[in-house]
Amino acid sequence: MRKLSLALLAGSALMAMGSVASAADLLLDPPAMQEPTVIDNGFNFDGMYIGGFIAGQSVPSTYGLGVNLGVNALSDAILFGGELELTALSNSTWSAQATGKIGALVTENVAIYAFSGIGAHSVNDGYVPLGAGLEFGLTDGLSLKTEYQHNFDLSNSAQDADVVKIGLNWHF
Repeated sequence: MRKLSLALLAGSALMAMGSVASAADLLLDPPAMQEPTVIDNGFNFDGMYIGGFIAGQSVPSTYGLGVNLGVNALSDAILFGGELELTALSNSTWSAQATGKIGALVTENVAIYAFSGIGAHSVNDGYVPLGAGLEFGLTDGLSLKTEYQHNFDLSNSAQDADVVKIGLNWHF
């Protein structure tokens, strides 16, 4: 009987140890911490861009098509930039200007700015543009801009003009 008792005791011990070993196998390592995925839905106004626009002008009363090339730099939410533009007007004249701008990001996709510079028109000598603009980031590299500017004619104040523009810029 003693052998039977020892056999039962040994069998019980083996079964107990086996279940402990099985339970230890069920423990899993905690999953490794993953870095959160960052999704950037903001528009990037920083860098170079090229664009096209339509314009309406008060003196002489005309409209036109134009192209522009510019560069922006961001410092936190402050926007600095410069732009060259050329406009062909419907009365067979043209204008060209170089401007500098300063502004701010209203949101990640909206910038507001003021600009001034120097310009030339084929009808009169030169002018000083002073204006403001609003630009909306539409897609990854495309933005819609609207601008108003007043052109101060340098030779004849009767030739001062108001200009409104709307156009698209491709940022790269």
